[in-house]
Amino acid sequence: MNYKIFGGGLLAATLWQPTTVVAQEDDAHHQMDEIVVTATPLRRTVDKLAQPVTVLSGEELRTKTSTSIGETLSTELGVSSTYFGPVASRPVIRGQYGERVRVLSNGLDAMDASALSEDHQTTVEGMLADRIEIIRGPATLLYGSGAAGGLVNVVDSRIAERPMDAPFAGGVAVGADTAVNNRDIALQGRLGAGMFVFTGDYFYRSTDNVEIPGFAESQALMDAEEEEEHMDGDMDAHDEEEEEAFGELENSDSETDGGSVGVSLVGDRGFLGASFSAFNSDYGVPGAHHHHEEEDPMDPGAGAEEEEETVRIDLEQTRVDLRGEYRFEGAVLDAILFRGAVNDYSHTELEGD
Repeated sequence: MNYKIFGGGLLAATLWQPTTVVAQEDDAHHQMDEIVVTATPLRRTVDKLAQPVTVLSGEELRTKTSTSIGETLSTELGVSSTYFGPVASRPVIRGQYGERVRVLSNGLDAMDASALSEDHQTTVEGMLADRIEIIRGPATLLYGSGAAGGLVNVVDSRIAERPMDAPFAGGVAVGADTAVNNRDIALQGRLGAGMFVFTGDYFYRSTDNVEIPGFAESQALMDAEEEEEHMDGDMDAHDEEEEEAFGELENSDSETDGGSVGVSLVGDRGFLGASFSAFNSDYGVPGAHHHHEEEDPMDPGAGAEEEEETVRIDLEQTRVDLRGEYRFEGAVLDAILFRGAVNDYSHTELEGD
């Protein structure tokens, strides 16, 4: 009976053993073929080991597209999301979030405030994406030293990189979600005129408060509030608030829209293009309440009365992107690629009405 164990690469020194021959009686029922064991991980190239990448594109991307990048990627292996409502949801990769996970648009930073606080919305839209790349490991160092957890790169076609096969191309996407009463629509178009390619797109999304099968607050929080109200002697007000908070997540509705126009000069050796885009959103932050005290004008000495006000965010962004590539023939350099963007971003936190 022969046993042969083969190893590859570094495993060869530890797994290789000489061939052993054991004499046995001629019994067909106990004879065994040779066993070959190989170490398949060492057959992967260095690039594959250093760049673990997950790519969503095509029909898979269209099926998983949700109200935010975080929710779109939340079902991927090793990825979850920071959920502050349907639209304020950012990717969490291997338990790391914030500045440790960068969100990019065509290889450039999204240039918003979503990495600074989990309740801020990212300005990258998945409905208009051609593909979404999730990159982990050492490859993230190409985009800066801060992305220790990984990065998400959303690639779109707002700047055309090659000539068109037909004079015009376009598409429409429509989506709905009954849990948040989501309604969204996206339009894309591309027009070719000689060496010039003109692009345009628009999207709109509206969501209502998220429907839930119970109270929005946990039992522990309700018990703590009940004890506080009991100490203040105001049980009726507490009961009314709890009745309103049942069945839906208050202040989680949103309304978002945006679009872009672009133009590219394309040729056999490369392209040069620019795009102008806008992103606007008005959304609530569920669970965020700012406390402030109001003094009774009729009785200044009676002390202040504390009130809670809900928080909403009014976000606006305009952005200009420039991208180009030129390929040489028979020169020292193969190609020159460049990209850049300038951004005007602001958001206002609104309290109460």
